Amino acid sequence: MVTKSLFFWPLHELRAGTCDFADSQKIGEGGFGCVYRALMRHTEYAVKRLKEDSNLDWKSVRGTFHTELEKLYQYRHPNIVDLAGGCVQDGVYCLVYVYMPNGSLQDRLQCQDGTSPLPWLRRLDVALGTARAIQFLHSSKPSLIHGDIKSSNILLDENFVPKLGDFGLARFSRYSHNPGKSCTVAKTQSLRGTLAYLPDEYIKSGQLSVELDTYSFGVVLLEILTGRKALESGGSAKPKYLKDLVEEEEEEECDDDEAEGWSLRVADRICRCHLDRKAGRYPGCLPVQLCSLAYSSIPSHLIVVNPAKQRILEQFALYNAGQIDSGELLYSNPRHADRLSLERCAPEESDDFDFS
Repeated sequence: MVTKSLFFWPLHELRAGTCDFADSQKIGEGGFGCVYRALMRHTEYAVKRLKEDSNLDWKSVRGTFHTELEKLYQYRHPNIVDLAGGCVQDGVYCLVYVYMPNGSLQDRLQCQDGTSPLPWLRRLDVALGTARAIQFLHSSKPSLIHGDIKSSNILLDENFVPKLGDFGLARFSRYSHNPGKSCTVAKTQSLRGTLAYLPDEYIKSGQLSVELDTYSFGVVLLEILTGRKALESGGSAKPKYLKDLVEEEEEEECDDDEAEGWSLRVADRICRCHLDRKAGRYPGCLPVQLCSLAYSSIPSHLIVVNPAKQRILEQFALYNAGQIDSGELLYSNPRHADRLSLERCAPEESDDFDFS
């Protein structure tokens, strides 16, 4: 049982470490809770306290607490946030994590608080680490869908190593017997996740599958490439979604009748027109290669589950292992795929499919 094995902090220590959850200690806020910087037992932590006064149904809010507690305890990886315990006392629900001094990827891409822009190689490392975390979740037994991949949920430690966090919406997945395909595990009763990172098909149907994470990761790649926010809005202007960039640039290329190299031409166009110049000089054609992967992750048409789509994260794993070079990241069917031993999951039964 998680509750028997996990360390539970006494509430008085959390109050003391956060100065009684003072606004001056607040370092983040989401739909379900606020995050505070805390100094406890000579160590810095991040404490997420659930919002008791949230407009959301308290049962749902509390459900995300138990989900995250369970999943972070069960799924441990160098690129997943380290859970340092929890607290359930006097109606207060808290999760305690190891503190990440470089904040979120979103903050660093936006140069929050006057921080320096992330250079290209560091951006690549962040993309690789995030891909490793997602691949780990998808290839574990049971396979897990994170359900809320976004730049604000990718935290950076003192060495800018990325750590995927916020598992409150995570759900188990079940693979079908057909190779390269996965079945829907749930139809949400209320839409979860962040709209800017979700495909239109999921927004309309609420059907959840592992491809949702791949799509969201593609949006994160676009953020890394362009330095733009996933959702830009201001004043009376119509909100602009970064995920729509792919379709917009496809339309610009629609006059070209040559199908060969289509994705590479669209990727090249996105880089020529939208690349983040703050990142400095880039090595070779790295941005175009990353953009090609983002393009593969975010189709402008309906999401089709196929083996090629699943290989996107495998490509990153092969590159990280030094078994393919940067040029081979472009291939949708890697020549060295047999080198990567990714364990395929058998169908897993789970009761954890209820989003109510």
